Amino acid sequence: MSRGGDDADAERAWRWFLACTLASASCGMSYAFSAFSSALKAEWHLSQPELESISVAGNLAAGLLGGALGMLVDAAVPARSMAGGGALSAIAYAAYWAIAARRVPIGALPPVLALGACVALAACGVSVVMTTVVALLVRTMPSHERGVLIGLMKAYVGIAAGGLAIVFQGATGRTLGGDGVRALDFVLAVALEVALVTLLPACFLPRRPMRALRAVPDALSSARARALLTRRTAIVSCCLGAMLVAMAVGALVAGARRSAGAAFVVFWLAPLLLTQRGALACADGAARAALARPRARCLLTATATAGRPTAPAHGNERNERVALLAPADTDGGARGVHERDHAPSAAVPAPRVVTPCASRACSAAVLEGARVCEMARTRECWAIVFIVSALFGGGMMVSTNLAQLLGARGERARTGGALAIFSIGSALGRALGGLGADALRLRLGLPATACFAVDCALMICAHALLAGGASAPPLLSGVLLAGLSFGATWPHVVLVASECYGTAHLGANYGFFDGLCQACGSLLLAKLLPGHVYARAAAALAPAHGAGGGGEAECVGAPCFGDAHRAIIVLCALGLCASAWLELAQAARARNGQTGLT
Repeated sequence: MSRGGDDADAERAWRWFLACTLASASCGMSYAFSAFSSALKAEWHLSQPELESISVAGNLAAGLLGGALGMLVDAAVPARSMAGGGALSAIAYAAYWAIAARRVPIGALPPVLALGACVALAACGVSVVMTTVVALLVRTMPSHERGVLIGLMKAYVGIAAGGLAIVFQGATGRTLGGDGVRALDFVLAVALEVALVTLLPACFLPRRPMRALRAVPDALSSARARALLTRRTAIVSCCLGAMLVAMAVGALVAGARRSAGAAFVVFWLAPLLLTQRGALACADGAARAALARPRARCLLTATATAGRPTAPAHGNERNERVALLAPADTDGGARGVHERDHAPSAAVPAPRVVTPCASRACSAAVLEGARVCEMARTRECWAIVFIVSALFGGGMMVSTNLAQLLGARGERARTGGALAIFSIGSALGRALGGLGADALRLRLGLPATACFAVDCALMICAHALLAGGASAPPLLSGVLLAGLSFGATWPHVVLVASECYGTAHLGANYGFFDGLCQACGSLLLAKLLPGHVYARAAAALAPAHGAGGGGEAECVGAPCFGDAHRAIIVLCALGLCASAWLELAQAARARNGQTGLT
């Protein structure tokens, strides 16, 4: 294939990746609940369990419907599924703001039910958007690029809530975390942000069904196209770093929030300046001609040489395109055509295939091409559910109860800054988690499941600091580490799902893990466990503080969440052991040549 064809596909790859990255920012708004939870609690006179019920309603809805929504995404057109999910989420958040701020009367309907329904609808829309983004990138990117790209995309999810908090505080001059009703206007800002970052990027996504998109074989990826994409992802990484600096300044220096918010918006939009065709490509005649062609090829269409252009026969080029655009159910036929038409010859040297696992046994898929019902029959599936639920729950316990965690230590005024710090940690964890997974696989031959051990170790350290910290530095350090571990888990779930069960039904499989693990983690570890511990500690402290009846007692001190932190530490320690078992099981399966159900 011509050099111009590679440039055209790289341009298309860039548009898809950038659109998915911007749209993924809409999926991080659930982490901003602590920014207005105190205002919601005061406005509607809610108890702590009622407040937590509202916050986890979305996770429960995603858990029940995650697999079904993933199946819908697998069969739908990416542009339509993203636009539909974004519109549903934006409308739900707008309704949430109208009810919370008493702009719309709800009559005798319990506020927990009304607000929880809005959160559940928003979560369903977010689940559709995220599954679309993940399935599109995994289906169309070579495996050696997936970790970095998914990590960067997930970083925008982690940075969104904290960034919007800094922008909102800088633009309005309000401090989040208080109990004033005006803090609820932050929810309206969330609705506007979700609509903006999903409906516009949807215009740049492919308009063919998801199942018609095919991944590019690793060994045939064009060196030129890969270098171009690597160069651009490096620019996105620099912009991400600048946004993290702006968030840190806004979180730690209250007087600089307006400038920090403006800088965050500028660097968030900076990658859009690179979307002009040919901006980073060699703009020769062939490239211009290729860029003018209709969108008929999958992104990063490969050449059979190691970066040197050749002139293949028209028949071979046609068969290569057919193979890359074949439906996912025709893997065998498409692969046969591709291998037959691109056999190495004297004129066209064979590509150099990199074997990352030369020093040790490679990991083996548990069940390639598995559907959800087949995946659920494996022991590895439920080990992954346990590990990810513990990690998700440990992170959401911090993000959901952040205002109360800090309030119990007399640091409630730091809620807005702590939310930004959690977002910084989450964004760094997502970006570095994807990069680290690629590095472990290429350099050490470790499967993506090995990354779970690192995530569990970080979460253990985070909750140890939160349980024992009595001042701001250890508390904020624990929040940062919790964000790092929580953020790194997200790209690792995507990589593990595709590594263990293939990409044919990735939308449904990822939706199963994402929804079920969020539901279990949020319900058990972010709601029931801390709510029970908080209520018990508050009841024990009430007589000592002379608290009377007629309302929920406020809890002050380390016991408010101490047992919850210790329980999460134990669960993450068990998750670390489970991750070691997963790695050993995959290596043993690869040595024995097993690929079936276990």
